[in-house]
Amino acid sequence: MIWLGHYLGDVFSIVFICISALLYGLKWASNGYKPFPVKSFLTKRFIKIAASLYPYLIALICLYACFFMPIPIRKFVSNFLFLCWFDKIPTNGHLWFITMIWICYCSLCLSSRIQKRGKAKLGLLCFFLAGAVTMHLILDKYNLPGYMFLLLFIYIMLFLYAPIKDKMYSKLDEHSSQSIYLFSIILVLFILVNSFTLYWMSMTEYDARDSKFWYMLTLCGLSWIVFFHMLFHSIKPNVIVSFLSKISFELYLVHHILCCGPFSVIEIFENPIANFALLAFVSFILAYFLHIISGRALKCINN
Repeated sequence: MIWLGHYLGDVFSIVFICISALLYGLKWASNGYKPFPVKSFLTKRFIKIAASLYPYLIALICLYACFFMPIPIRKFVSNFLFLCWFDKIPTNGHLWFITMIWICYCSLCLSSRIQKRGKAKLGLLCFFLAGAVTMHLILDKYNLPGYMFLLLFIYIMLFLYAPIKDKMYSKLDEHSSQSIYLFSIILVLFILVNSFTLYWMSMTEYDARDSKFWYMLTLCGLSWIVFFHMLFHSIKPNVIVSFLSKISFELYLVHHILCCGPFSVIEIFENPIANFALLAFVSFILAYFLHIISGRALKCINN
């Protein structure tokens, strides 16, 4: 069932990226399409990420020291510099997300400097698409993660056209029969895309650098975003969903090390359900404590 773990980890990393693009796109529109100030915007994003990432990396170094494990200094330095994707700490490959989201944040400083309407928005999107395809092909030749530019293109596209979401919903609410028809199509496509991808991954050896996987995983991520929008447009998120959204980043940081490597907890019991329950419990506890530490760090910095 390792393929299922890869599916969940990669798809919901893409979902997080998409949510970020949509939120900043809506914020950009609500502020009258004013450009994001480069220095202050990137400084705030850096502090926000570092407030959770740095305590996690420091705790990881302490764990390495306590268990007398060799500490890869260069890799830790690279991860402190947000270069996690290119110099991975063993059993912490999931930190590629830090590098990706930082690249996406930098792209917002350029993307937010286009006109509200006209050809500029489409022109910028075409520019990013051409650059994404070119860089993807170049990096693939050197066995580097070229698909990062596919994710960057998706990020820019969702950022630029995020305000369309509200217009779409307002029109759908006016025609209930049309809404039901469209939502039915969305639900069928959602099931088909994700079912096919899950079946394909279960029958194929997973290769994180295989572009075909990432095209399918990206489609799955986009389908989940549409599904979530459709769901929470009809159903108000409850307390549990709100709580998970608050600790989602910290949960992402801590869960992977508990799934594999020397600190794994998924093989303690013979019963896989018991192992999953333990993994979930420990992950939530560690994520919550890391969230508290991150909040206090941000409070001290802001004061």
